[in-house]
This record gives sequence, structure tokens and C-alpha cells, in this order.
Amino acid sequence: MMSHITSDLKTIEHALQTAWFFDGKGEGQQLTPEQLLIAPHPDRFVWIHLKRDTPNLDLWLTGQLQLPEAISLALLSEDTRPRCEFYQNNCLLNLRGINLNPGAIPEEMISMRCWIQGKRLITLSKYHFVSVNELQQQFSEGIFPKSTAELLVWLITGLTDKLAIYLEPLDEQLDNLENNDDLTAISRLITEVTQLRNQVTKLRRYIAPQVAALSSLTLSQLSWLNHEEDLSFRNVQDEVTRVTEDLETMRERAIIIKDNLQQQLSEKLNRNTYLLTVVAAIFLPISFLTGLLGINVGGLPGTENTDAFLIVCVITLITVVIELVLLKVLKIF
Repeated sequence: MMSHITSDLKTIEHALQTAWFFDGKGEGQQLTPEQLLIAPHPDRFVWIHLKRDTPNLDLWLTGQLQLPEAISLALLSEDTRPRCEFYQNNCLLNLRGINLNPGAIPEEMISMRCWIQGKRLITLSKYHFVSVNELQQQFSEGIFPKSTAELLVWLITGLTDKLAIYLEPLDEQLDNLENNDDLTAISRLITEVTQLRNQVTKLRRYIAPQVAALSSLTLSQLSWLNHEEDLSFRNVQDEVTRVTEDLETMRERAIIIKDNLQQQLSEKLNRNTYLLTVVAAIFLPISFLTGLLGINVGGLPGTENTDAFLIVCVITLITVVIELVLLKVLKIF
């Protein structure tokens, strides 16, 4: 028995990112790994945030926390998309948040898996979330949730706010690209808008299913969701929906900007090609004339005339003038 407790303690020491219990009246306290092994007070609710890649965590989830094996597998699965599933009066919720870890690619959104059981919220993530750190800072200032549902609302709101903040400079970048009239940098602008569209597309790929997941949660009839908390979830869902719509708008704007830039580039290339064609048309007769006079055979006119070069230049100039007038009359140039 002692060895079993020691094994559980080692697992939770490695897995625990943070844990708190709350009395539902505006008070809370952070829990140590040792305290997590003690049965929680029935009048309090608890939040346990774990590292998903901890070895033997599945045994602790199914053993100490008594989670069903199917739930444990779902919480620890490697690849997942945002979704919401219900098991009796409990909820499995997979979320995605912006990756703000140093050196990370923000649009490669990281997952947070949540298991909600009335008075217990268990969350797992492989990477750190800035919103989790901000929640802990909020708790250290004495601001605590009054229910598991309110805590979950705070958590989802934090994830959504971070994404909205990340989108602001992307939107400004789109504005700059839209208003940029530097025709000398079209190729660079096309590259920038393509990269921006790819970023937005990656973000939308995860956020769109998150709207559906939150919609399922707001439509549920879970006993631990009262009317006020249900309204809070609907507000969160509306905010995530707004972010999704912003992403869709940004993606469409990026496509339009890219099409316009490509059209400008095509027009520029066509103008250059047309100009080169006109220049070639002007110099073709001249090249023929000078080439004909340059052949190395006898009987060429003007070989003995000292004014022959001047005469050829005048003829060439007259030819160019005639060609220019002809091109103008034909509205080719």
C-alpha cells in the first residue's frame, strides 16, 4: 500500500502543473501533490492541471482519480480536434489555444483537454498556456471562481482573448498590404500576403470546430450548469464565433489582395513585354538595313563616298520617324 502511494506521488509530482480547490464562496487555495492524494471535501470543487506527456499518467487517472478508461485514453490521445462529448452528467471538452511559448509557431495551436465532473475540473496539456499562468496570478490576488462552470468560462475566455490579441497585428498587416501601392515590390507583397493567408488558414482550421464544440456545451442539460453560467457559456461561444468570422474575413481579404497584386504584376509584365515588342518592331527594319550594308561582298553603294555614313544615319532616322508615325496612326504606340 505504501509503495502504491509513493508511486502515485512520484507520478503526480512530475505531472502536476497546478492544482487549486475552491469553496464556492470566493475563497481558494493551491494544492500540493500530497494534498491531491487526499479525498477532496464534498462541499468544495477542485481544478487539476496536468502535463499530458507524463509517464504512467493513465494509471493515475484511472486509479486515483477513477476516470473511465475511455476518458483517460481520450484525454491522453496524441492527435485530437476541438470537440465536446457527454458521459452521463460529465463532459469531455477538447480546446485549442494560440502557442505563445518561446520559439514556437503561434498558429500551430496547442491543445487543452478538459474533463468536467460537477465539482472537479481536470485539464491536460503538453505545453504551457499563458492563460493558465494568468489565471493563477488572478487567484494569487484573491479572485476565485464560484463554480466549476465559471472556472471553465474563465479558462476558455483566456484562450479566446489571447487569440484575438494575436490577430490584431495580422489585421493591421492586411491593411498595410491593402493600401500599399509600391509597384516595384509586388513580388515581395505577394509573398507576404501568401504567408499571412496560410497563418489565418491554420488558425481557422482549429477554431471553427471549437465553435461547434462550445455550441454543443451550451445546448447541453448538465445539472452543474445553472442559468447564469449557461448565459456565460453562450457569451463565450459568441466571442469564439466572432473570432472565427474575423479569421474568415481576413482569409477572404488576403485572397482578394493577392489576386489584385497578381493582376498588377501581370499588367506590369504585359506592359514591359508590349514595350519590348514595340522597340523590337522599330529596330527590326533598321537592323535589316545595317545588316545588309554590312555584308562582306563587292558592289556595296557608298563605299567610295565620304558622306555615305551620314546618308545612312539620315535614312535610318527617317525610317524610325516613319515607323513612329505609323505606330501612332495605328494606335499601337
